[in-house]
Amino acid sequence: ALREHRPRLLLCLSVALTAAGAVRGENAETLRVWLEGLDAGAVAEIHGEPLQQPDLLAGVYRDRDHRPLWTRGGPLSGERAALLAAIDASALHGLNPETYHASSLATLRDPLAIELLATDAFLTLTRHRATGAVSPQDLDPDWHLIAPEVDARALLDRAVDGEAGVAALLDGLWPDSDEYRRLLDERARILALGETSTARVPAGPLIRPGDSGERVLALKERLLGPGQHTAVYDTDLETAVRAFQRGAGLEPDGIVGPASLQVMNASRFSWIDRI
Repeated sequence: ALREHRPRLLLCLSVALTAAGAVRGENAETLRVWLEGLDAGAVAEIHGEPLQQPDLLAGVYRDRDHRPLWTRGGPLSGERAALLAAIDASALHGLNPETYHASSLATLRDPLAIELLATDAFLTLTRHRATGAVSPQDLDPDWHLIAPEVDARALLDRAVDGEAGVAALLDGLWPDSDEYRRLLDERARILALGETSTARVPAGPLIRPGDSGERVLALKERLLGPGQHTAVYDTDLETAVRAFQRGAGLEPDGIVGPASLQVMNASRFSWIDRI
């Protein structure tokens, strides 16, 4: 019976493969036309979503003869869920998932948009995880730090070649140090508390080591962050006060008076933002 149906089965398989090839060819042509528009000066955005790495992205597809990566028939079509999970996980490290097209990738159904935004997200995630989302000198002109080098394109090629999954490649880019892990733990702890903004330390008499009361508690929350604190001016608080005074250009005597309070209360800030 199977031999009787074999010609028909082979014909169906041939038709299916031809159709799949036609779809891939159509997708490649759509990508080619879109990228030619980019070369002609079109805005690097799709469905109103700006692309972060348009030049790098264009090179990826030109070298692949505009064949798709993430959509039907592409080598990473099964990795889109892993990419979305990696985008969401970036929030735990203080990055904004919308920078990596989180909402658009979760809701759009246009294959071209999914293709371009997924590749742009992967390339941008790679760079931000490896070297940071901001330049240190944008925060402080005296910070002259050498950023580690990362070849986002090479990492994408490894995923395409099946050397490693998207999740493993991206997770391997996070900083690997005890200090960084402690920052992540502290960020999670403070987030769980709900209130993450500082409160002012009320004016009053000098606050010295050994003192206690509500003003000492407010001082701890200001300098040590939210949490369960005693209302006693202890050695941990004194260390924090002296460090604050040194940073503010004040006499680091550990005694909190009007000058220290003026600088300390100059602005409110979010502990999450600081971390």
